Amino acid sequence: MKGRPHRGKIQDLTLAPDRALVMMEPRLARLLNSCGIKFTQVGEVIDYHGRRGPFCITREELLQNLQADSEQLLQSLIRTLG
Repeated sequence: MKGRPHRGKIQDLTLAPDRALVMMEPRLARLLNSCGIKFTQVGEVIDYHGRRGPFCITREELLQNLQADSEQLLQSLIRTLG
């Protein structure tokens, strides 16, 4: 289903050496926040395959705030995103 948006998924991801920038639903950002993955909203929510907003997280913020039981999630993300 190429090109078809999937609810709740990250639509675009840019990785830099020290941070990740993503376009995602604000609702997903809130869900990730409950796991200790605390993204900062860096712009307005727009209609981009549904309501999406730009969010950023630094490597330092991720490692400082990640809850212990979410470490498996982090390891999976590292393997997936390489």
